Amino acid sequence: MSAARELSSFPHEVFDSPVLRELDPLSREAIIAAATVRDFEADKVLYEDGDVSESFFVVLSGSIELQTTRRGEDARSTIRVARVGDTFGEEATLPGLARRARATATTMGAVVEVPIAVFRRAMGRSGGHEAEREKRYLHRSVTRDIVHSSALGRGLEEEYLDVLLDAAELRRIARGTHIYNAGDSAEAFYLIAEGLVQLQLDQDSRISVQAYVSRGDFFGDKEIAECRPRGTDAVACGDTWCIRIPAESFRYVAQNNTQVLARLRRVADDSEMRPPAAKQGFDDLYRLKTARSLLVIDQDSCVRCGHCAWSCSEVHGDSRLVRRGDTVRVSLGHSDAAPSTLSMPNTCQHCRNAACMVDCPTGAIGRDIRGEVFIREELCTGCGSCAKACPWENISIAPRSGTLSLSPTVAVKCDLCRGYEAPACVQGCPTESIFRVDPERDIADIRTLLRTSDAKSPATRPSVREISVQSVLVALLLVASIGLTGVGFAMQRTGAWYPSSTVGTLAAACAGVCMVLLAGYAIPKRMVRLWMRKVDTSMVRVPRSRIRPLLTMHVVVGVLACAAAVVHAGVRLPSSPAGALNLAFWISVATGGLGGLLYFFAPKRLTRLERSSTLPEDLVGCRQTLLDDLYRQSSGREELVKAITAKVLVPYARMPLGSLWLLASGRTIAEERAHLRARIDRMLESRGADRLAGLEQLIEIVVDLRAVPSRRVLSASLRGWLPIHIVAAAMASVLLAVHIALVLLW
Repeated sequence: MSAARELSSFPHEVFDSPVLRELDPLSREAIIAAATVRDFEADKVLYEDGDVSESFFVVLSGSIELQTTRRGEDARSTIRVARVGDTFGEEATLPGLARRARATATTMGAVVEVPIAVFRRAMGRSGGHEAEREKRYLHRSVTRDIVHSSALGRGLEEEYLDVLLDAAELRRIARGTHIYNAGDSAEAFYLIAEGLVQLQLDQDSRISVQAYVSRGDFFGDKEIAECRPRGTDAVACGDTWCIRIPAESFRYVAQNNTQVLARLRRVADDSEMRPPAAKQGFDDLYRLKTARSLLVIDQDSCVRCGHCAWSCSEVHGDSRLVRRGDTVRVSLGHSDAAPSTLSMPNTCQHCRNAACMVDCPTGAIGRDIRGEVFIREELCTGCGSCAKACPWENISIAPRSGTLSLSPTVAVKCDLCRGYEAPACVQGCPTESIFRVDPERDIADIRTLLRTSDAKSPATRPSVREISVQSVLVALLLVASIGLTGVGFAMQRTGAWYPSSTVGTLAAACAGVCMVLLAGYAIPKRMVRLWMRKVDTSMVRVPRSRIRPLLTMHVVVGVLACAAAVVHAGVRLPSSPAGALNLAFWISVATGGLGGLLYFFAPKRLTRLERSSTLPEDLVGCRQTLLDDLYRQSSGREELVKAITAKVLVPYARMPLGSLWLLASGRTIAEERAHLRARIDRMLESRGADRLAGLEQLIEIVVDLRAVPSRRVLSASLRGWLPIHIVAAAMASVLLAVHIALVLLW
C-alpha cells in the first residue's frame, strides 16, 4: 500500500459503515486522528493469514478478496469479497485472534485502517445500546469468516450457514477453564477460532491427555451424533476463542448435509489420533504454540556457567532471563533429526497474540515489523497490568532509570536486545547452547501435533557442514601440536634440543605468545559491549555465539602452548623459578583439560538426572525438601502403598552408592521411574492394583532423592575446576614475567 493521505482529506463517508455509524462526535474525532487512509493497486496483499491483527479496515473504493486454505484443502478458497462500505479484518476486535485469511485487492482502490485500541476506547465512550449493537455486528462478522474458513463451511448452502450463524455464540475461554467435563450432557459442539484445547481424562488423580485440538478443529460433535454424555474433559490450554453451536442447530444442519457431517467427523477423528502429551513431554503445549521467538537452552551441551544471564545483565543492568524452566525433549528441524533436551527459561517469548499488549492502558507495548514485542519506557506508567496479564510471568516491574518520568517504576522484559544485531545471551554463550526458535516452524513434534507444514528449520545453530569444517581444522591443529609435543619430548630426552638452543629459544617465544593469547581470552568474554554491534537493517544475520569460536581457539592455542613448552624445557621441574613456572603451567593445563572433558561429558549426564532445568543453588536443601514431600505424600495412603514405601521405596532411596549406580546406568529420570515401577509390579503380581493411588508420586520422589547426590557432584564439577585453572594460569603468567626478567638480566 502507498503512503497515508493527509488528514485534511479524511473521507467522512467511512462513518456510514454499520460498525462506525453510531459513534459520537468525540469518538469520530479520535478515529480520524488515529486512522490511516491507504491507497492500493490491484493484486496488492494487505495482510496474510495468521498475521497479527491490530486493526480493521473499511473499504472506500475498489474491492478486497479474502482467501484462506481450509482444513483438508490444498488450494486457497475465497471466503468473501469486501466492497465499498464493507469492513474486513474484524477479528482484530477480539483480543488474541490472528488474521483469518489473506486480504488481496482485486482492483485499484482505497481503505481506511482503524487501530483497534482507538476503536475500543471509542466504543467504550459511546456505551449503551449502540455499543452493544456494534459488538454484535462485529462478532457475527468474525463468526461468519471463521465458519466459512473451516471445513464446515465447504459446500454448505447459505440457508444452513445462516442457521449456524444465528445460533452461534462466540466465547472467550480463559486459560485452565473447563469447557465441559466427562459425564456432562452434550448440549453443544465447538469450533476453535483461536487457541488450544486439551481433551483429557482424570485417571487415578493423574491427567491422561487424549488429544489436542487447535484453530479450525471441531470437538464435542461425536457425543451429539451418538446421543451420549461427554467422554472426556475439555480444558482451554490458553486464552481461547470458541464458537459454540447448540446441539439442536447442529443436528438440523447435519441431517440435511450428510456429506458435511462426514467431513466434520473425519476432522474430529484425525484430531483424536494425535499423540498424547505424555509421549511428547509437553507440560505447556499452549506456550509452545503461541511463542514466536522462544528462548531455549540445549541442556545436553549447556555447561551451566550462567554467562547468558551475566551477558544480559551487562547490557540491561539486570538480567531479563531466569535460567530455571520446564524442559522438553524434541526434534529440531525435521522429525527424523536426533532429539534434543531443551530447557525453556523464563523470558519473553514475543507471543503471536501477546496478552500484555491487550491489557496495556497506555499503549506502551508495541510490536515491530519483525514481530518483536517491546516496551516504550516513555509511555509506561509502571502500573503492572502487563505483568499480571503474562501467563508465564515474563514481565517484571523495576525501578526506572533517570529522574524525569511518569512514574518511579517501569515494566521490563526481554526485547531481544532491541537495537543490537543479536541478543547478548545468544552471542555470549561459550558452548552455543542457547538460541531462539519459533516452535511451530522449528520443532518437528509441535508441527506434528498442530498439523502445520513441515518446513525446513532456519539456521538457528551452525549447520552440519560448518561444524565439520571447523572440526577438521581444529583436529588438524591439535594433531600437529600433539605430534610436535612428542617430537619435542623425545629430542629433550636425547639432549638434541635444550632451552638455550635455537629451537628451544624459538619454542620459548612461541610459548610466551601463546600464554598471552590464552590470557587474552578473558577480555572479550567479560567485556560484552566490545562485540555487541548495532543492528544493520540492510543485512539479515542468524544470531550466533561470538564466544564459541574464541573458546575453540583457546583450546587450540592451549595445546600449541603445551607443545612449545615441551620443546623448550621438556617436563622437568628444576628447583628454580623456571621449575615453579613449569609446575604452574602444567597445573593450568591439567585443570583446563579436565574442564574440557567435563564440558563434553557432564552436561548430558546431568540432564538425564533432571526433571526440569535448575540452578546450582536450587540443590541446597533439595534433599530435605524431598524427604518432607515423601513423608507428606505417604501419609493417609492405603496400607499397601505404605508397605511398598517402607519395604521398597525407602531402602531404594537409602541404598549406598545408589546415586552412583543410577549415574552409571545411563538411564534418565523417567526411565528410572519406569524401571522401579516395573520392579514393584513384578512383586505385586497384578494384586492390589486398585489400592495403589499415590504410588506414582512417591516413586517420583524417591528417584529424585537417589539422583540428588550425583546432580550435586556433576554441577559442582562443572564449576569447581575453573577457579584452580584461573589461579594456576595467573601464577604461570607472573612466573613467566619473572623468568623472562631473570634471563634478560643474566
